[in-house]
Amino acid sequence: MDGGARARTKGHLAVLLTFLMLAPLAIVASAPAAANGHQTGTGTSVEIALDSTQTNTGEFVNWTLIVTRSSDSVNTFGNTIEIDMYVYAGYSSNGTMEFQNTTTYLVGAGTHNLSGQSIPGFAIWNGTYEYTVRVEVRGGNGATTSLANDEKEMIIFRDTVPPSPTKFIVFGDSLSDMGNAYNSIARVPQSPPYWNGRFSDGPVWAELVSQQIGLTIASGGGSSSNTNRAYGGARSGGGYTSFVIPNTGTQVNEYTNNHWIQQTDLSVIWIGGNDFIGGGQQNPQVVVDNIANHVTVLNQNGGQQFLILDMPSLEKTPNYADESESNKQAMHARVIDYNSRLANDMAALETSLSIDINVVGMLNMFESIYWNDSFYGITNPSEQACHSGDGLCEQGDYIVPNPEEYIFFDGLHPTATVQRLIADYVLEQIGSLDLDGDGVADVDDNCPETPIGDSVNHFGCRL
Repeated sequence: MDGGARARTKGHLAVLLTFLMLAPLAIVASAPAAANGHQTGTGTSVEIALDSTQTNTGEFVNWTLIVTRSSDSVNTFGNTIEIDMYVYAGYSSNGTMEFQNTTTYLVGAGTHNLSGQSIPGFAIWNGTYEYTVRVEVRGGNGATTSLANDEKEMIIFRDTVPPSPTKFIVFGDSLSDMGNAYNSIARVPQSPPYWNGRFSDGPVWAELVSQQIGLTIASGGGSSSNTNRAYGGARSGGGYTSFVIPNTGTQVNEYTNNHWIQQTDLSVIWIGGNDFIGGGQQNPQVVVDNIANHVTVLNQNGGQQFLILDMPSLEKTPNYADESESNKQAMHARVIDYNSRLANDMAALETSLSIDINVVGMLNMFESIYWNDSFYGITNPSEQACHSGDGLCEQGDYIVPNPEEYIFFDGLHPTATVQRLIADYVLEQIGSLDLDGDGVADVDDNCPETPIGDSVNHFGCRL
């Protein structure tokens, strides 16, 4: 994901050293069991055990080192070892080093748990999302012989102070649908294998974001006061798809015919995928114009705050895998064109209507997950977890034992893993940046790197 536009706060070395605990703690096992880390045939292995592979800048990055040594290794290289610890932004092979430390340990034969490494996320964050923790174990005379090494990858999101809208009103398609299609006459998708009427194996991003900003959201249509109006299969524009699926314009009209939108409500639109794939729409401007019309109608009914999500990489969905390379390139170009037109037209509409429109770029996010999959815990970025062909999954279809390591649950829809990443990304984009996670936005924070966990005043400084 493109985080380069965010400025990195400097001068964090003192804070980092304050939080780094270097004293080794060795717990020797009764037998030298092999660890999972890499070793060089020296009888020594090391494994990094991260507390979490995802954290925020206002949280600690914690890890434990598990070192296993044989008696031969101790006899050959001695029981004094040095461990170099690094954190890189990106891959260790070509990334930027954000942290380095060397610690000396006395380690005999057996398995040893060396704990205590704890670094504030903001001390290593540099505006990107992907990071590599690497350790190298050295021993022998002058600790010059490489004995073992290991790496673990993780992601760090920028902490934010979340917005506080009075309602979170969502219009769109299956990417946001919390059960509208399932509760209709269509009764899709089948649940199980889908989760509680969502087009995924877990909650969708819209409900996760709503929870984080302290609001209740539920599916509903017509005169219902429920604010998740998204409907699986919907397209932009008015009317219905396949006679029963309310398109976004219909969703908007049903809501505004029954409810006035407050200035403090946040209206959300994520639509377009079905226009381009299912509907065969070749002209991105048609979809952009439809969305502009939806925003205008919502504004005419009181809406002042809007969140618009643009289009991810449709050509990378499993359903598009069998298309020709030229068709894939054409779809990619169409998505790029659409996203550019959407950003430009929403900026113009924001000015002309004197409203607030936040366009969140989903293309960058999906491209980052796809190409840097291992950082996000993804082992299969291109295939679907549920083997259902090019349609929806049904009961009895084979589901891989590790869907959490896939981007796609079926041929089009993201897994719960990716839905959570979408939610975290959206929260970061719509919130006020708060590097140290103290609850005071950076723009108002006189102490932007307050030690994690300390109480602060309204200027963001320690009490």
